[in-house]
Amino acid sequence: MSNYFYLFLHYEPGFIDWLFSKPKHIELPNKGGSFIANYHEKDGELLLFIHLKLNYAIYKTEKHQLLKELFKEIIKTSNSLISLEKTTDS
Repeated sequence: MSNYFYLFLHYEPGFIDWLFSKPKHIELPNKGGSFIANYHEKDGELLLFIHLKLNYAIYKTEKHQLLKELFKEIIKTSNSLISLEKTTDS
């Protein structure tokens, strides 16, 4: 399973954005899967890229803790991605 998510956002001057502090790239051992979250911002335009890839339909019991940690990071990242706040009275 591989999913790509893109968001292109154009925002007006007077708004400021907070994103996760740095891009994330997490790999599961033995090519089990990966999670990538990255962004590019320029001149009031934001492109957000998220990619989740799970290479197996069934994971062995000993891999469940790794999957739990991967999804914990995905949730943490998704909860902190974007917040726009008006900074001026325009």
